[in-house]
Amino acid sequence: MCAEEYSIDFSEYNSYDKRISTFEKGWTGVINPAVLAAAGFFLCWK
Repeated sequence: MCAEEYSIDFSEYNSYDKRISTFEKGWTGVINPAVLAAAGFFLCWK
């Protein structure tokens, strides 16, 4: 279930990611998914 919840959150992030500027996407496109992944794994395995 945790993986499914993470997938939903990531999909919502991707929808938002398409609306931000190219400059912002350069940073968030790399940093935010990594943060979300780290938080997701931390919450799943904690």
